[in-house]
Amino acid sequence: MDNSLELTEIDIGTLTALMDAIIPADYFPSASGAGVLNYMQRILATDMKTSKDWYITGLSLLNSEAQTRCNCSFAHLTCQQRCDVVAALEKGITEFEWSISPAEFVRISVNLVSEGYYADPGNGGNTDAVSWKMIGFEVIEGIRLPVESLQ
Repeated sequence: MDNSLELTEIDIGTLTALMDAIIPADYFPSASGAGVLNYMQRILATDMKTSKDWYITGLSLLNSEAQTRCNCSFAHLTCQQRCDVVAALEKGITEFEWSISPAEFVRISVNLVSEGYYADPGNGGNTDAVSWKMIGFEVIEGIRLPVESLQ
């Protein structure tokens, strides 16, 4: 199985900016600072492989939306401008014609970024279990809950 994902530098910049608009840095790292890009690339190349073209189209449309609204790429918008664009798209308000649902693109992005930020670090995101530490979860290295105990 081919698990590669072909993202351009522009796609990666747009995705990174989108992730950080969804989970910005505060006292803890932003989504990109917590390794969510690794998670996103892995999930789009595996579990969401059949939807990766749709998602990459969404990144391109997000960039076009930013160009139309602010005359620059999404990655080069200010934090406030990024949040404003994402909030409008979440409501389906666009200034550029989208070939996919902008609200659905934002919804899926929020879900994926949240998964990557709060998931088990073994899934590719949540570097050093930063989000677990943020919520007060005690991380003990080398200890994993056995799958059988969950059933």
